[in-house]
Order: sequence, then structure tokens, then C-alpha cells
Amino acid sequence: MRLLLLSNLFPDADEPIRGLDNATLLETLAARQAIAARVISPRPRLERWLGDRRGRTAEALPRHSGFEPVYVPVRHLPKMGGLANAELMRRDLRPVFRRICSEFRPDAVLAPWLFPDGCAAAALCSEAGLPLTLVAQGSDVHCYLGSPPRRRRIVAAAAAARGVVCRSGDLARRLAEAGVGPETLHVIYNGVDTGIFRP
Repeated sequence: MRLLLLSNLFPDADEPIRGLDNATLLETLAARQAIAARVISPRPRLERWLGDRRGRTAEALPRHSGFEPVYVPVRHLPKMGGLANAELMRRDLRPVFRRICSEFRPDAVLAPWLFPDGCAAAALCSEAGLPLTLVAQGSDVHCYLGSPPRRRRIVAAAAAARGVVCRSGDLARRLAEAGVGPETLHVIYNGVDTGIFRP
């Protein structure tokens, strides 16, 4: 299987533990020869608003270079402007997404983090005709469902996805109460690497 991961939660040389669980997931699946994977990781950058693409770009850690992560500067509006962030991200990611889909030809897209990443991914996958699985990490549900416009975007993205992986039963309950179809929600807890954590 060829999997494309799209999330701002992926490590780089400056932030080696950012989204480390997503990198560990890909490493584990690749080690079991279950997947080939690529990564698109959006990075909010002020320079992107100014049309300056010369700003410093993130660099991959050597251990993740096999996934050929592409760190894409995207426009981002903090606080009240945040309602537009999914659309801004979709627009800024579209050229890279199309190029990597053309080169890599993924079978599916995995998007950990519901807003704006998952909402942007839902729109891009709809355009490309690719199946999408979302991952509810925690704060994306706890913080964003309280905003009606964000909640509508999240529920619409979940409806467009093949499934939503929830890292706890509480996250699944909250999403169901917000209007996500229960048949879409799948509770899968984060695993434990027993090669490291053991008696």
C-alpha cells in the first residue's frame, strides 16, 4: 500500500518531537513492509503572507528521509482569522499535493489533526478522488468543536472521509455528539513500543 500522510504534526530537525507519534507509526508500518509512505507537512509561515518563499524551510531528520517529507509554508491567520485557515492551507498545499500524487500515486491519504489539516486534506482528496482517513488527536476536538463554524467544517470533513480514527472513546463520543456519523468513528488507542517500554 502507498500511503500519503498530510499533517503539520511531523518532526523536523528543529522540532524533533513534533508529531513524533505520526513518524513512529509510519516507521512501524514500513518496517513490517506494509506500506510505502510519503509526507506532506504544512508549516505556517509569516513570509508566506508576504509572498516571500525564501524563508528558512524545515529540514527532515535523517531517520525520516526515506519518507521524503515536504515541508510546505502555508498562510495562517491566528485567533479570529482561524476560520479561513483550512481554505488557506488547501490553496497553498494544492500544487505540492498534486505533484506528489502524480509522482507517488498514493492509494490513500492519512491526515492526523482535524482542523485545519484534515479539512484541507478532505477538499484535496475530493478533488483527486483519493480515499482519506482522519485522525482525531485530542486538542483538535476539545478546542475546535466549541466553535460552530469550525465544527461544521470538521463534521463535513469527517463525512467525506472513509473513517475517523479517535485516540480515545471520549473523542469519539464528542465527535458523535457534534454530528459525525458513529459508523465513521473508530477508537484506536496509541500503541506502546514494547521493544523500548517493557519490564
